[in-house]
Amino acid sequence: AASDLAKFIPQIFCAVGMIKPCNVLVMGVGVAGLARYAASVISGVVFFADSAVEAGYESALVYSLGYNGATIGIETVLCVIVACLPGVARIAKEMNKKRA
Repeated sequence: AASDLAKFIPQIFCAVGMIKPCNVLVMGVGVAGLARYAASVISGVVFFADSAVEAGYESALVYSLGYNGATIGIETVLCVIVACLPGVARIAKEMNKKRA
């Protein structure tokens, strides 16, 4: 899968060494999911603290962590699994050819 994705996403050099293109896609999906989770938890604590009290939770943080973990957490795991499938690299390569 990495050989199909090499032209779409080049190899990346970082502090831990060289990362293959296929791993970059999976890592990008994971990091994006974690960033979305963090932003949702923060907004849940700030704006939806009243909902936590109504649901019987003493802490808005615990409520927000659980609620967003059950929705965004599961969605992120599924997206990472899909990004690991071999056909995804081929589709990305075809999309890159059409764009050029």
